Amino acid sequence: MIENKKGETRLGFAVLLKFFQNEARFYFRSNNDVHRPVILALELIKKYNQTGMHYFPLTDEIPINGVIRNNYKEIIIEKDEKGQERVNRINYEISVLQMLRDKLRCKEIWASGANRYRNPDEDLPVEGSHFQRATYGGAWYHLGHRVLRQT
Repeated sequence: MIENKKGETRLGFAVLLKFFQNEARFYFRSNNDVHRPVILALELIKKYNQTGMHYFPLTDEIPINGVIRNNYKEIIIEKDEKGQERVNRINYEISVLQMLRDKLRCKEIWASGANRYRNPDEDLPVEGSHFQRATYGGAWYHLGHRVLRQT
């Protein structure tokens, strides 16, 4: 999967990140600290987007756990000519993009200002004028469909 990605994919990813954060004012967030490494990885990619470096610098802390799948680690973490483990920036970016896609789909990560990938807390029904209480069971109904919230 990763080894088949081309420069166009990476360029598209960089353009999307720039658009989301600068033009559309979308910022990736999570309500759970477990998914914070993916957000940190996105910030790292943004930082080194225009550098053209093959590896990330050794001085930076690069999130690995929760960002890279175990079966991709041997492709992403390489040894340089001195025998030091280095993170291949190109493969890392692609892996982060795949993880972001997965986390967005299940709403573990969300984009502020987005509609489809909005904060999942906004999806919870609240008591209001468009909800009606049924006469039996005390459950909330909206347009004839039962909502999971019980009172």
